[in-house]
Amino acid sequence: MGFDVGAVNIEYLERPKGAAYEFIKHLAGNASCVGEGNAFTFYLRSEMETEAAEFLSSMNAGKEQMVEIEEWMKKLPWDDDGCLALTFNW
Repeated sequence: MGFDVGAVNIEYLERPKGAAYEFIKHLAGNASCVGEGNAFTFYLRSEMETEAAEFLSSMNAGKEQMVEIEEWMKKLPWDDDGCLALTFNW
């Protein structure tokens, strides 16, 4: 067994609007790796869905806000196992 090394390339995604934009600010603030103006973390789809539900509940959001976040999550480049790494820059 040996180690493989790969380079990570960032593909910037379309910036969401409304509740989805507020949700990405929440995700960035809770990311596992945070620096000056940057954050990076990994997600399982099921975990992000749970986090979205908790976020929406905490802000007493309605159906419209839920749909905005769900639609944004559907567009994310999940792999076949429902995993994703995101980077946030501000």
